[in-house]
Amino acid sequence: LIVLTEDPCAAQSMKHDSPVLCCAWDTSGQYALSGHRDPAIRLWRPSNNKLVSTFEGHAWPVHSIDVAASSRTFLSGGGDRAALLWDVETGRVIR
Repeated sequence: LIVLTEDPCAAQSMKHDSPVLCCAWDTSGQYALSGHRDPAIRLWRPSNNKLVSTFEGHAWPVHSIDVAASSRTFLSGGGDRAALLWDVETGRVIR
């Protein structure tokens, strides 16, 4: 069962075993990022609620996400006390 909604984080939390703990939209509204207990970060396309990619780097659940104004990078904070700066295009941690 897939439920379509304007909130990709709410819709996708129903499709995964791991609860959504945080969510952030890019400045253009073209994508959303969700942080999970599992501790992955997922990139969604809100227009069709499709998963675009998954970012893995935290050792504990992801509690916060903030997207840069350029939408090219985002910062995530986890229960592991790590703050990671990500490159959206490559999916890699910058620092």
